[in-house]
Amino acid sequence: MPPFLEVSEHVYVERELARLFETQMAFSHASGEAVARIYNLSIRDVDTSKHLTTENVWHTFYLHALLRHHCERGTTLHLPHHGMNEHRLDKALHERNMLIAGTGQKHWAHACQRCTRYIKEADG
Repeated sequence: MPPFLEVSEHVYVERELARLFETQMAFSHASGEAVARIYNLSIRDVDTSKHLTTENVWHTFYLHALLRHHCERGTTLHLPHHGMNEHRLDKALHERNMLIAGTGQKHWAHACQRCTRYIKEADG
């Protein structure tokens, strides 16, 4: 995976920052707006960097997820180089969603005794 992600035209995010955004959203249920505000108020270098927008947080989140998905599968992510940026990931996200739906998930049929409890009723 590349060390920097181009999340929109002329906007680059470090891979580790993308992981931070992803973690904030997954574990603290932070919105894209909240993540942008946290970054802008705490991490951003006020003298040299621009405000991070909510849209850039979401683009980072989805692009990073798609790149991780393709890295794990040993495939290449192909994105268009034309059109509006907010729709650049649409086709790739749809393809990924269709791929993992149902049996496409790694542990779709997992049912160990730690995760699943079977109760036998009196009537069998």
